[in-house]
Amino acid sequence: MTTYRRTRVRIAPHMAKGAAAAALALGLAGPAFAPAHAAESASETTEQVGPKSGQTMQQQVEYSWAEIQQFTAEQSAAAERQGEELVREMDAAIERLEKRSAEMAESADAQAEESWEESIAALRDMKRAAAEQADALGDASASAWDETKQGFRQAADAFADAYEAAEKEMTGAESEASSDS
Repeated sequence: MTTYRRTRVRIAPHMAKGAAAAALALGLAGPAFAPAHAAESASETTEQVGPKSGQTMQQQVEYSWAEIQQFTAEQSAAAERQGEELVREMDAAIERLEKRSAEMAESADAQAEESWEESIAALRDMKRAAAEQADALGDASASAWDETKQGFRQAADAFADAYEAAEKEMTGAESEASSDS
């Protein structure tokens, strides 16, 4: 079985066409050019990327955005899958925050607990907006492609910013609780 490994390379916009041709020639191309079974093989053999593996949510958004930017309107289904993958990461991140807040609720005051619940509810709403934008990627026409991709990026960035703020708030509360002990 052949395994494929994604290689992330940053390329200036004015060099993109030549770089795409070179990547195709060298076999470094991303999902747009990989065989259909490559995505399955890659997901089986590589570690999970995202906040769980030490990356911030913003880094995960940047990774997904770099992948989505490579797709054309004709490859909208692949872009939608990449967006959905990020939405699954968002779900997992929310679950981790919920677990942390539940663990901390016993030692937290009611105001802090309420604040965490509000943050998590807002994250759910933002994740829903990102999911809708990911779905829109699959249905976007060529004339609306760039605008649709930007809509997804904005929704994902809003989630990442709010997630990192909520995480920082909980980390601060954990620090306070441990210093009070």
